[in-house]
Amino acid sequence: MTIRRINYTSRHRIEKGHVKVSLLDAQSRPARIQATVDLPDGLPPEARVFVEAYQRTTRMRFDFGTVASPGFPDGSAVLAEFDEPEAVQFAVKVTGSGGAHDGMLLADRDGIQLDARDADEDRESILPVAPGELGEEFWRVEFQNSGPTLAFNRRLEDWKSFAADARVRSLVYPAVLRIVLTRILIIEDWVDLEDREDWRSRWLLFARTLPGVGDLAEASGTPDRVAWIEDVLAAFSNVGRFVTLNEQCF
Repeated sequence: MTIRRINYTSRHRIEKGHVKVSLLDAQSRPARIQATVDLPDGLPPEARVFVEAYQRTTRMRFDFGTVASPGFPDGSAVLAEFDEPEAVQFAVKVTGSGGAHDGMLLADRDGIQLDARDADEDRESILPVAPGELGEEFWRVEFQNSGPTLAFNRRLEDWKSFAADARVRSLVYPAVLRIVLTRILIIEDWVDLEDREDWRSRWLLFARTLPGVGDLAEASGTPDRVAWIEDVLAAFSNVGRFVTLNEQCF
């Protein structure tokens, strides 16, 4: 599917929680989604609205009407390109239609996950889990603009059960945390804790709230940041009690 290139301009930000995407039938394949979008004031009523679904390199764009009349033309959209809809993320984009703003990005929101109806509304997952074509690797951390995804090998007979197994989690999740924090602090040199819209800040805030983890501001250089990451790993493992809870299995 070809997505038309758009020009960027000063734009609105669609607020967190103002977009809801949900499955019409969790068991049907291909999956169908419905969506509601609360758009910010000040957008031209004729501007076009699009909902994009993406997972790694696969991407689909759906027409979501106009600012004046948002919604899927047929009431829903089909995720025909995705085998595991639970792992798909979504973006909403509003683009100008006609005049000086034709094709310009006027408002957007990225990193939207499917609505979890039985979950705590205040709980936000910072690590989506999905199947992937990983060759002979069991798992891999894959990074997108909206943050990391933990991919498990699609060849596993029941990858969801494998990913949820306590022994697997105790071995994999500390390594994932080290990979992600190293990417944030060492590779990208990101230390901002204030930008809650950015996935990197949300991961740092999670790490900072673990018991006994020191102030990140005191970790000014690479050696200090590496040491801080190790402190986070120790705190995370202590909270999870990974060896204690699984020692009978080792």
